[in-house]
Amino acid sequence: MKLKSFPSKDEFIELSKTYNVIPVCKTILADSDTPVSLLRKSYKSGIPLFLLESVEGGEKFGRFSFLGISARYTVKVFKDFIRVSGLNTIEEYPHNGDPFSKLKEFSDRFKAAPVEDIEGFYSGMVGYINYEMISFIEKIPGEIPANEPLALFMVPDSMLIFDNLQHTVTL
Repeated sequence: MKLKSFPSKDEFIELSKTYNVIPVCKTILADSDTPVSLLRKSYKSGIPLFLLESVEGGEKFGRFSFLGISARYTVKVFKDFIRVSGLNTIEEYPHNGDPFSKLKEFSDRFKAAPVEDIEGFYSGMVGYINYEMISFIEKIPGEIPANEPLALFMVPDSMLIFDNLQHTVTL
């Protein structure tokens, strides 16, 4: 059952004058699903996806579960360069020993619109940083081969935000 859709077409047009990331959303009732069942339904071999749980303080479970079910970009950090894979492109950038500034430079491309009807996370880079990334901050030797990624992120194209309290999903 659809509960609401947002933003309106006019709001979208207005937001597009300032932002290049504007979520187009629909909230539906999800009383017969769980975050894991939605992840299983969304899984297709070879397509990047993630499940991120929000837990704050001493909570037993998080209010929100965030599922990224497709990637606009994947970003891999290697010893000497960063590789950004898009829908039909692959770009590589040398980072000259400072991958964090290149990651920030990449993420600064995106200007996300504030949306009052979405609580929590709805856009950004999600992934992991390997322990070996410390070698870019502290002078310690790195052990991972140059062809193995030290960090991997995805920028989701489609997200599902599961509200565990309201039993709704915002697509």
